[in-house]
Amino acid sequence: MRQGTDVEPASQGDVANERGELSSTGADRCEEWGEGDGGGGPDGRAGTGSPPRRRFRRLRADVVVPIVAVAVLAAGLVAWWRADGHDASAVAAASRRDAIVIAATSEIETMNTLDYRKVAEGLKAWMQITTGTLHDQLAQAGKQDRQAIADQQKISTGHVVDAAVVDMTADTATVIAAVDVTVKDGTVAKARPTVKRERFSADLVRVHGRWLLEKLDQVAVSIS
Repeated sequence: MRQGTDVEPASQGDVANERGELSSTGADRCEEWGEGDGGGGPDGRAGTGSPPRRRFRRLRADVVVPIVAVAVLAAGLVAWWRADGHDASAVAAASRRDAIVIAATSEIETMNTLDYRKVAEGLKAWMQITTGTLHDQLAQAGKQDRQAIADQQKISTGHVVDAAVVDMTADTATVIAAVDVTVKDGTVAKARPTVKRERFSADLVRVHGRWLLEKLDQVAVSIS
């Protein structure tokens, strides 16, 4: 009689299961080593998959990504260059429009401001901000014209409420403006001033870098 524990022989099914487990383990290790892409095993030997196709695809992806990035960068630079030029032109136009509005506002207010006690000073101020035909007309004002203004004994003050450029080039512009003109009777100290809303169309010309009034017309307001 034999001593010890008897070991039952493995059945064919058990052997098959063990072989299956070994095969599965080997496949898992292959996936860890190279996933069938031709990478070597732990001993440096080449694996058994289909490495050329997968590796070629990966190389192509690595090359395509930088090419796409360069194309996108180039397109962005071109767009930025075009936008920069466009923005510079728009900024220059906006700056010119602002300068015109500022000049027109100040000059229209001056043309609507006059003190009967200082007619000569008022006409001089008008001439300094005008050019062309308007300037010539003011220069031709004689003693009679000045005396007529003084005889009215009025003190007027202009205040531009709103102004906008309706047309402009590099050296010319047309501006429309709404102006509150305050008029006071200079002969009555406690006289209440009257305020009237007027509308003007002004043509300006740039002379030696300065915007001057060439024409100033009162615009009739139609109420419908």
